[in-house]
Amino acid sequence: MLGLPRNRPALALAIMLPCLLAPLLGATVASSVVPVGIAADAALPRDSELEYFVEELERENAVALEKESVGEPAGFEASDDLPQKSRGDVVPPSKGEGKATSKRSNDQRSGAKELFPAQGLVGRKVKFWEMVFRDYPSTTMIIHDVDEPDRIVDLIDFKEAVRGRAGDPVAGRSERQRVAQRYVDRYELAIARFRQMGEAALQYGAIERRVWATYGSDESQREKLLAGDIHLRSQSGLADTFDEAARNAQNYLPYMEKVFAGQGLPIQLTRLPFVESMFNSAARSRVGASGMWQFMPQTARLYMRVDGRMVDERNSPWKATRAAAMLMQDNYEILRSWPLAVTAYNHGAAGLERAMREAGSDDINLILANYRSRSFGFASRNFYAEFLAAVNVYDSWKKKQKGKRAGENVAAEFVTLPRKASVAEILSASRLPEKRLAELNPCLLPAAFKNLRKKQLPSGFEIRLPRDHARKLRVAMGPGKARETISRR
Repeated sequence: MLGLPRNRPALALAIMLPCLLAPLLGATVASSVVPVGIAADAALPRDSELEYFVEELERENAVALEKESVGEPAGFEASDDLPQKSRGDVVPPSKGEGKATSKRSNDQRSGAKELFPAQGLVGRKVKFWEMVFRDYPSTTMIIHDVDEPDRIVDLIDFKEAVRGRAGDPVAGRSERQRVAQRYVDRYELAIARFRQMGEAALQYGAIERRVWATYGSDESQREKLLAGDIHLRSQSGLADTFDEAARNAQNYLPYMEKVFAGQGLPIQLTRLPFVESMFNSAARSRVGASGMWQFMPQTARLYMRVDGRMVDERNSPWKATRAAAMLMQDNYEILRSWPLAVTAYNHGAAGLERAMREAGSDDINLILANYRSRSFGFASRNFYAEFLAAVNVYDSWKKKQKGKRAGENVAAEFVTLPRKASVAEILSASRLPEKRLAELNPCLLPAAFKNLRKKQLPSGFEIRLPRDHARKLRVAMGPGKARETISRR
């Protein structure tokens, strides 16, 4: 067992602080789960010292075990209520349950429940993601079951852990994730002990007892635990991030809803950017997705211009919105189900067709229960539920705004180039500052304002400009005058 440097106090990581978080709204939780915190006098370990978290927790478990009687969970008072029973296995829905309507409705008044059903496992996943988006801020890490996310094992409340201290010793998101991973590792060690030792693993202490409280009282879950077939992960809360995203979304949703409604698509689909990027137009993923709608390059090129040098329309919230509407329409026409069409936005229509064949059903719940593929991972399996949770949480957020209307930026508009023109020509003709042109047109890459400044954009390309500057550009590029006017300035 590794110890701490002598000039640092030990972290009492097994101390259970009072739970000040919101209720778990029906989630299956280990006996009144409370945040695991850091002792008030503890100093934050650096990366090289994070390894002692597990060892220190083991030591606390050993001390607790000496003090407690067998069968009483370590870390809990004798008066704490333990769950009398846990939820059993998921009962697959009957054939046809969970399917969306067989054809896309042009009636935008159609109810979300009809178009986007949420029964069975999907419904439970939705409740989990609603908690993530609404109840838990980014200072809370949730340790939960991978297959059944609403089966929450533990909460780590870093904000509560540092209450009363001068500063937050675990301020960074990546730092919190590393600490949470140490807890996941410790819980997975407990799961391995149950697989090797059966119920005798309870002798090790608080973590084993918490795992048993989560899985042991339900026969099917207990069998999975004893077989070692339990997998956990940590999830950061996103309530504060979602609130900020909802405010930012007011600049885009009126336009998005207009585009989707114009295509005869449910406007609820415009909530997908909450899942993809939290309405961050500058979002970039490690695998190459970009923009508010997180298009991958190969998919984006089917619907918009992505040349990799001068133009990347994935980064334009407005152009990417039109592309997303076309992609969702194509997904639905292929799959004939909104749950599958939404999931295909993450996994691809071809992937969902394969999932339907192998699962023998187009029911999203049966696909989630029966389809296994390395490419159909946690993100894909939860994408539809995250989307529904975003729809629900945003609707609730909107109602709290007391009737405030979203304000679309009507001071800017698109100008379609009647002929080829360079960025240098557009700046000269519109008399718009370069910085402002770049802000309004994030689809223009930095090179378009530097070494490719004089390279021409194609005829038909759309430039977004403030209204007065848009009028100047149209006048300058009018028939018979464009070249002369632009070249003279």
